[in-house]
Amino acid sequence: MLGASDVLRKTGKEGWVRKAEHDRAAAIVDAVAPAPIVRRDWAIRLLAHPRRVDKELAVTVLLPLIRSHRGDCERAAERLRAETDPAVKRAHSRLVRALAEARSPDL
Repeated sequence: MLGASDVLRKTGKEGWVRKAEHDRAAAIVDAVAPAPIVRRDWAIRLLAHPRRVDKELAVTVLLPLIRSHRGDCERAAERLRAETDPAVKRAHSRLVRALAEARSPDL
């Protein structure tokens, strides 16, 4: 899991990371396939970081947990609600949409 953070930290400049590096970090997380509790704890730690890319990665880490850890995902969405950075707002919107989709009954 730390490999994903390392990719972002080493390639980022002043909090800005190219989409390719962000996608590479997300692929690392998917390849490692950490246990849900590890994903949740790591995402919560990432949300506490001031960098935009950490918050975006936190949302990426949380998305697979929508059904199993709904409360944690809702709390993360609440924490991101006040963010003013456009990229973090987009990540927040992705999380809120996923929560809404999980809430609606399957047709």
